[in-house]
Amino acid sequence: MLYPTWEVPESVEFDMLEDQGDGVIALGDTPLIDTKSMKLHVNPLGRPILVSELEAFAQWIYNALKTERGKYLAYSSSFGIELSDLTEEMDRDVIASEVKRRAKELILRDNRAISIREEATEVQGDELFVSFIIETIYGELSMNRIRIGGD
Repeated sequence: MLYPTWEVPESVEFDMLEDQGDGVIALGDTPLIDTKSMKLHVNPLGRPILVSELEAFAQWIYNALKTERGKYLAYSSSFGIELSDLTEEMDRDVIASEVKRRAKELILRDNRAISIREEATEVQGDELFVSFIIETIYGELSMNRIRIGGD
């Protein structure tokens, strides 16, 4: 095959497939990234699908909550959530409460977040999930059942 081809991911709605110009991602534009495979979504022309500012902030939150702070040189020392000091000897309720507090702190440090209206944690085996409803400068953002850590 001389030229690569791409298939449109099933999760992409067709109203997102409008022509995005010359295919160059400008400063401030955010491409749609599959959070499981970490691959860029592209339209049938091979151009990156860009997301709204609200969706870009949601992607940032998701990535920050999945990344251990200070573990990767590619990120600044302030990116991510610090989990390494939480040990298995600690009570699960204490860990859940502390992770929720740190996640809220992480989100509210960003100037795009105004407030967090609701939050919840769920412990399932060795995994911890958080959910938030966040008021942002772009509108309301609902983040449901994000698994913390695991990068």
